[in-house]
Amino acid sequence: KEFQIGEDLSLPTIQLGQVGTLTCSQPCFTFNGQEYCQPGTYSFTENCEIKEFQIGDLPAVWLELGEDQTITAGEFAELKAQTNAQPVVISWQNSTGVMPENSFDITVQPLENTLYSLKIQDTNGCLLEDSVWVLVKKADGAWYVPNVIRPASSDLNGWFTLFASPNYVAEIQQLEIFDRWGNLVFARKNFPPNAPEMGWDGTQSGKMLDPAVFVWHAVLVLNDGSTEQVRGDVTVLR
Repeated sequence: KEFQIGEDLSLPTIQLGQVGTLTCSQPCFTFNGQEYCQPGTYSFTENCEIKEFQIGDLPAVWLELGEDQTITAGEFAELKAQTNAQPVVISWQNSTGVMPENSFDITVQPLENTLYSLKIQDTNGCLLEDSVWVLVKKADGAWYVPNVIRPASSDLNGWFTLFASPNYVAEIQQLEIFDRWGNLVFARKNFPPNAPEMGWDGTQSGKMLDPAVFVWHAVLVLNDGSTEQVRGDVTVLR
């Protein structure tokens, strides 16, 4: 018997959208002692009659992670994979390496722009991969300070400190306050925002200062690990 390959329909690696890929290993088929590993139409002659048989293509499969996402620092992103494949292996990874998650839907909270990739292998041996960016932007107006304090008052107006969103500022690395002549009247390092009692109470060495305008400077440690320097002035009243 003589066999001829009618056409070559081997499956290469193809692109799925912008970054996704699909690679399939076509199962081999043995006929009359010979092995055929590519889909196509084959013919042979038997008793002076040409006969044909076909090796079918694998069913089309796909994997999609959707569009890139943008979040504000401190927020979470939901990554939801969609596929028509029947996976036997699921593997997520980001820029730091393989992640422990092994489900299609995961929740992430990156501190910087991060590319997430999902690889799956289905029951036919097809390997599918797609990736999605989660872009992180800094929050606008995520901190504020009082511009006037009244020392010894019974409310928060008696203290000067920085108030900030916990999704934006992790720590006040340094806070300094100066009088109009540039003399340092208060300094503190490494304390949390939103803690008035750890800020300035309008005194210097335990002595209440006269009403005046003071200049302040602070270094903030943001949740993404970067720092931001901010400054301004505050008026002390009686």
